[in-house]
Amino acid sequence: MNKSMIQSVGGTVEGLFKKAKKLGADQITFRKLYVEGDNQQRKWIEQNAVAPEVFEKIDTYIREKGHLIDILPYGYEQYSVDGMSAVVDKDCMNEERTQKQVSKYFVLRPDCKLYNGWQKEDLIF
Repeated sequence: MNKSMIQSVGGTVEGLFKKAKKLGADQITFRKLYVEGDNQQRKWIEQNAVAPEVFEKIDTYIREKGHLIDILPYGYEQYSVDGMSAVVDKDCMNEERTQKQVSKYFVLRPDCKLYNGWQKEDLIF
């Protein structure tokens, strides 16, 4: 998540949800941005990522204003907040799964092959 999202709604978590509803969203996922290596993406993330306490405010808001509806296959809790599905993914790089048959994400590598993880042996096809 980047700073401009929260700034565009006056800096409030409630504002984020109101804006999402206004745009017609029925689900929203908040993900922490990660950096690796020395590249343009790292510089952008370091300049634009929200502070960790913003993520905590979002998580607290969801838990206080919403109600738990499901535990997703990779362990995160899915809440309903004002009729909208909401998830906070604090570690999108985590490769542990609670159900082995479910993939959390897919990685398209420069070799044009699809992987279900960051390791070479995670090739799907």
